Amino acid sequence: GIEFWSTVAETEADLKWSHQEAEESGMTPPDQKSCNFTQAAISSLIPSLWSCLSKQNEDVDDEEWNLASAAGCCLTKMSEVAGDSVVKMVLPLVEGNIRNKDWR
Repeated sequence: GIEFWSTVAETEADLKWSHQEAEESGMTPPDQKSCNFTQAAISSLIPSLWSCLSKQNEDVDDEEWNLASAAGCCLTKMSEVAGDSVVKMVLPLVEGNIRNKDWR
């Protein structure tokens, strides 16, 4: 799940940047276009990713790859593609949990 959606978001971000770069430099944009799967899926994925983020262990080494790390990476990649749509969904979750004593 998470790895799949991270790959989708990363691919769509690469396409987005390729099109922007071509436009800025006056070159022909790539033929491949994004299907906007990330944008379509964020309302279903963000609650699941948030749940994964909240399952961090206190004793985890920052260098260790785990479910929470994967979820954070996926959210980052999704925000590169969907921008404000991701922020609008995540910000209320952060605001609602930042003062929680179990917030990590």
